[in-house]
Amino acid sequence: MAVSLLTLGQAYQEPMGVYTLYTEADIINTLKGLIPERSDYRHIEGNSDAHIKASLVGSSVLLAIEDGRPVLGTWQGGLFCEFDGPRKRKVFFKCVNSETSQS
Repeated sequence: MAVSLLTLGQAYQEPMGVYTLYTEADIINTLKGLIPERSDYRHIEGNSDAHIKASLVGSSVLLAIEDGRPVLGTWQGGLFCEFDGPRKRKVFFKCVNSETSQS
């Protein structure tokens, strides 16, 4: 199971085109409060909290791409969550061509 993932949250675009995620700290702090790093977990590798957090948040996002850019809501931005690291990760993108018909 993946313990790093991409999720979406509320963001704003700064003047240089960089997105800042408003909710990043809220997401991280809430997950830390709900799922402590150490507890009476049965998984013995020491990263049980990371697996639980990844399960709750989900391990994938489906985004529409238009003109080479993601189609996001007015205040949406992406957040790469690393629950068991830092460590070297591979990120996989899959593009699916969708032919739209106009009626």
